Amino acid sequence: MSIKIGKFLQAVAALAVCAGTASAGEDIDQSEVFDVPFPTGRFAIYENGLFANYKTFSCASNGATYCQHLNYAKLTKEEQTMADGTEIKGDLLIDYDAELASYTLAGNIYVNRTCYVSTAKKGDDYGEYIPSKCDYNESAGILKCPVADPYSYEEQGASANVMLHIAADGSGISIDNIDLMQKSEDQMWGHCASALSSAKFMKETDSQFIHNQYLSYKLEFMRRDGELNAVWKSLPADVKKRIKKDQLAWIKEKDRVCSPVTIKAPEAELSPMYVCQTEFTNERIKVLEQSR
Repeated sequence: MSIKIGKFLQAVAALAVCAGTASAGEDIDQSEVFDVPFPTGRFAIYENGLFANYKTFSCASNGATYCQHLNYAKLTKEEQTMADGTEIKGDLLIDYDAELASYTLAGNIYVNRTCYVSTAKKGDDYGEYIPSKCDYNESAGILKCPVADPYSYEEQGASANVMLHIAADGSGISIDNIDLMQKSEDQMWGHCASALSSAKFMKETDSQFIHNQYLSYKLEFMRRDGELNAVWKSLPADVKKRIKKDQLAWIKEKDRVCSPVTIKAPEAELSPMYVCQTEFTNERIKVLEQSR
């Protein structure tokens, strides 16, 4: 039995790197009045009392059968709200590069089954963003930042095909306007523009981001664990009897490597545990399906 340790370590590293620009454990009051020309930091979609980062867990944005084995009865109200999801997810990191004397933008925004704009490498799920240099119109208080539809722009030979106009207020940012520099034929940009213009990006602190990631990793594990149980129940009785000893040994090894899901620890430490548990579970599902 082998798991994708590289993916596990990559996810752990992503959690540490993406925790935001503030120092560890530092929270920033979202109501503060910014005293810089344009606010910097991490801004994420905020709806129904929860942040909806690009990688936030969501059943709604993944199709009708995605969460068929997720036991809602075991979820807290907060976890149920996250699982139900929203139409739009995304987080944007705005920074000021002193060497470039320019603001930069990095991040992803996804509008359910409509559009996806990003500064990430094409198809990259771990957020290896390439910061995009922005133009700042000080009189209007607007940042103009080029982004791309990563599933079409490479074929068109363009490095970016969408220009976001970003405005700020005392607690967050919003998309003021969208320019299409090179239209993507497979995107419903009218609906996309409407969804983006009505979305509110609130400033997300380190602790809020870590909590969001913790819930997402936990829910993904619970979803896959539910699928594992469903596959096990579907096995013929003689097969379950034959592999039961191996199944118990697998559970023991999984908990030895990852730590059991019952451990008590800070959320930042529990997230890597859930990632590890999920990786083990994914591999075991394949093994059990082959035992049928």
